[in-house]
Amino acid sequence: MATVYRGVDVSKWQGSIDWDKVAASGVKFAFVRAGYGSSASQKDSKLEANYKGARAAGLLVGAYWYSYATTKAGGQAEAATCLEVIAGKEFDLPVYFDQEYEAKIVALSTSTRTTICKAFCDAIQAGGYTPGIYASTDWINNKLTYKTLTDYSIWAAQYASSCTCKAEYDIWQYSSKGSVSGISGNVDMDYMYTIPGSSSTTTTTTSTSGGFDVSTLSTIKSGSSGAQVKSLQSLLNGKASAGLTVDGSFGSKTEAAVESYQKGQGLSQDGICGPKTWTSILTT
Repeated sequence: MATVYRGVDVSKWQGSIDWDKVAASGVKFAFVRAGYGSSASQKDSKLEANYKGARAAGLLVGAYWYSYATTKAGGQAEAATCLEVIAGKEFDLPVYFDQEYEAKIVALSTSTRTTICKAFCDAIQAGGYTPGIYASTDWINNKLTYKTLTDYSIWAAQYASSCTCKAEYDIWQYSSKGSVSGISGNVDMDYMYTIPGSSSTTTTTTSTSGGFDVSTLSTIKSGSSGAQVKSLQSLLNGKASAGLTVDGSFGSKTEAAVESYQKGQGLSQDGICGPKTWTSILTT
């Protein structure tokens, strides 16, 4: 697969971040840790600064929640806490459930671990956000019934030259020792191949300089609907602060936002997102 975007994921452990420098380095998206566990007191102490800073720098922003849940009810409780913590925030990318090698979770059955993932994700979706699951490739392949998780975005971690995740994944976390201007010390690095929520992939060769195959995308305009409209709305929110509701419906507000973006990029202002507009918004 060809790379769409390069991104980072961060938490309080990265300290204070200069997000303008991060964006200038070529990073296009960021996942910020919202918190962990089932208490609002476990909110990440840098959530507010990272969320505001990354959005102000024009990055696409998503979030993740580190889990200790060992039951379905526990997954639902963590989702409720996560929703409390992120209330009022708008994300361009999903809110991911981070399930890792905690001893009590490892001791569970594959079925129970999978049920917990679903419980969290379904609650997040009911709360108005796009859900996803973050885990290592080994965890996804061997400790979850990944074939039953196709309703959710998958973010796979594997620190290697390639990712061998058996599930269809949108994002690959390829290193925990990245170096990015604006962030002190090591930082997790990610590649995003498919914008979560979009049916488009990057498996052919006619691509933009960012690696996205524009030929797989439809020309969308007023009256269009679906996953590609959602992706466009998310991109306009992240790159142009359009303030759109990401509902997959190309109405007058989305049309006006496209026209405004086209004007700022020196493109023909027709309010239609065709190949030239897609190329611009995906690579600038």
